[in-house]
Amino acid sequence: MAKDHLNMFCPYSSGAEHENNLTRALLLILKSSPFLFRQFINFIVRNYSSSDLVTLSQSATYEIYDEIKEVKFYTQVRRDLSEDAREVNLPVVITKEKVDKIPLPKRIEKERQPDGIICLKPNLSLTIEVKKHNNIDWSQVYGHIQVFGDEVSLHKAINITWDEIIRLFKNSFKFYEKVYNREGCVSGIEKTLVQDFIDFLTIYHPQLMPYDSLKECRGNEVAYKKYLINILEELSLGEVFAEVDPHFHIEDPEVKKFVQRICLKVDKNEENLKVFCYPADTTGQAKEFYKLIDENIINRMEEKGWSLDTVLHFSYMGTQLVYAANDNEGTKGPLSYIKYWKKAHENGEIRQFKEEEFDDLVEKLIEEKMISRLEEEKIQKEFLDTNRDHINLAPGVKFSYDIPLEKAIKWDEEDKLVSEIKKRCDDIFNLR
Repeated sequence: MAKDHLNMFCPYSSGAEHENNLTRALLLILKSSPFLFRQFINFIVRNYSSSDLVTLSQSATYEIYDEIKEVKFYTQVRRDLSEDAREVNLPVVITKEKVDKIPLPKRIEKERQPDGIICLKPNLSLTIEVKKHNNIDWSQVYGHIQVFGDEVSLHKAINITWDEIIRLFKNSFKFYEKVYNREGCVSGIEKTLVQDFIDFLTIYHPQLMPYDSLKECRGNEVAYKKYLINILEELSLGEVFAEVDPHFHIEDPEVKKFVQRICLKVDKNEENLKVFCYPADTTGQAKEFYKLIDENIINRMEEKGWSLDTVLHFSYMGTQLVYAANDNEGTKGPLSYIKYWKKAHENGEIRQFKEEEFDDLVEKLIEEKMISRLEEEKIQKEFLDTNRDHINLAPGVKFSYDIPLEKAIKWDEEDKLVSEIKKRCDDIFNLR
């Protein structure tokens, strides 16, 4: 999404990613839209009412709002605001994800500067701590209340996520339009404000946005990654990780002997959703993989739509140091590669090699067209010219299945995408 400097939240200068500008954007939209401000306050009272909020929750939420006589907004304030202390003064912390456990309040001697403050006369004041993550200093959160003076009573902090805020804003307008059964029933400026705020988050803070469909992620790499993580979690096939490409670690004890993880990604041209994995990624996995793999299995996988690439690499102490290119002219194709390493496994040649065996290993691999002369220099640099006393040989492969993105979007809209990806995972599981 391109930056739009007519968006009131998007500056020309740098710094829009800073938490202070994120706070400013939220307070501006709440200050500028009475409709959303009402929804925001009602949301806090309705969803987070507790014994601490009994004085507020006894009445209907709209009655609470109707009692308000004055509203004040502050940001980055250090001065004494004891005159703005209300019946209930609540610390609010906004985070990327829900906080598991909120500690009980404790009076902090040192005053802290809140990111934002909202005061509703006569009954409620909020101090706001804005986070783009979940690393919270609770002394900071509770220290904010000191801005109202030392005599105010302490209440347990309230946690709201960016996901909840954005959905609240979006759903509020959808509800409004459903009530009146037509678009345009909300003032144009308020609707523009919400869209500008969402665009601002999408450009500068995409990790905070909720994404409810694959189609909604178009053009946004962060959005794709976040949505694919949700799909992997829904699969429930293993622990999910976000590093590099979203993937899960396989739990099946027999399958993980030859492959550790299955990954998802949308390619750079946004043409395909890729399901892929790397069997034989370590020396140990390679021994198991070439024990079970054969030409019939490869042909069956290709008939189902899977492609196979070679990923021969060399490692030391768990670190992959040299990957042999698989596109050099004269090197063996995938099927010949599989046949070669299956026989090599039978002969005990997939193993760890000692330093004195390096030269002979490299020459043999070049002669067998497993690697080209281009790799010789890389291996020389990473192993022969170092103090490393051994090399781990891993003749890995990559299985990849391309789902055209338009088809994936259609499956997603029909609630079929997760089950279709599960079928591709089953193809890998059934290799054993």
